[in-house]
Amino acid sequence: MIIDYLGRTVKQLKVNSEKLIVDVSDLQKGFYTVQIVTNKGNVLNEKLIVE
Repeated sequence: MIIDYLGRTVKQLKVNSEKLIVDVSDLQKGFYTVQIVTNKGNVLNEKLIVE
């Protein structure tokens, strides 16, 4: 899930592999949070800057 700085979900994906390439060319420039929930329920949050 990609979340913008206002907390809105702008992209959501369901993935069944360990590797993923996400096209963010449709996102506006700015700061985002990428939230990943694993099969075990662990939540990982990473920063994303689109320039």
